[in-house]
Amino acid sequence: MDLTRELSAEEREWVEAWLPGLPMRIARRQVEDRMGGVVSYKALCNEDSRGQGPAVRYEVGTSTNARVLYDTRALLEWIVRRYGVTPRTNLAGMAARTVSPRRTAGRRGSGARTAGSSPGTRAA
Repeated sequence: MDLTRELSAEEREWVEAWLPGLPMRIARRQVEDRMGGVVSYKALCNEDSRGQGPAVRYEVGTSTNARVLYDTRALLEWIVRRYGVTPRTNLAGMAARTVSPRRTAGRRGSGARTAGSSPGTRAA
């Protein structure tokens, strides 16, 4: 994994597509939620402790109570270099795919019981 390599055109496009929807700086604790789970808080902590995290990061607060923020562009580029991005643009096969019907709640057979009291437990 080369964290200094140049990004391809597709990878740069991926980064640029994310930027308008994210703040200029993003807190490490918010990355997982704001980016739909692309990278976890714990993974970022581990990579930072190894010195292999995103290149531009800020610590706000005292050393015992610091909050870590990343420059969003640096974070996105790090994600691409660390994990890779594979564009899936060939969607022709997806149109022909049929979706299986979802199971609905209810009876699964003639012997299924319904919610409620059984005939033998009714009070007189």
